[in-house]
Amino acid sequence: MLTSPTFTVPGAEGIAAAYAEMRHYGVTPLVASDWLTEQIEATAHQDIAQQVERNHGAPAERPVTVDARVRREIDRAINVAVAVYNRQRSRVTNLDQIATEAGAAAINRAAVARQTRTNDTDRATLIEPRVDTVQVTPHMAVHYVAAVLTIGPRARAISARFTSNGKNGVRLTHFDVLMP
Repeated sequence: MLTSPTFTVPGAEGIAAAYAEMRHYGVTPLVASDWLTEQIEATAHQDIAQQVERNHGAPAERPVTVDARVRREIDRAINVAVAVYNRQRSRVTNLDQIATEAGAAAINRAAVARQTRTNDTDRATLIEPRVDTVQVTPHMAVHYVAAVLTIGPRARAISARFTSNGKNGVRLTHFDVLMP
């Protein structure tokens, strides 16, 4: 018997609970967008800190800034992912050289989930993403991106992960639009 793989997002339960609480209290998406972004950012940093500590026995170190070239590549990949999510662009493959095979599948999965779970025609607009970088080795870094999409009167949190090394540039390895 074949089973389909399950994909877990660290902190997804807490974010789903936050969506429910915001709906209960009638919080507008724009007011809640900063909180959602901070929630995703904190969850992503806790996740990478646990992984690095488990693998190397030391806590994660957070560089102060992100290189301008790396930031441009991250922004370009996130904008392509949002275009796929908005059905303004065809599916992403690893041949697009912005994502790994798993990252491309994650972008396409998010677009299909939007199409099957909602019937909205509003265009999703990206609010300035925040990038949290963890230097894993001297030549490899993991970049966690937390952002908010506004879709009409609603907001959705985005969680994305990129890896960068000197020779292959920056590649998206995970992308998720967290729906309530």
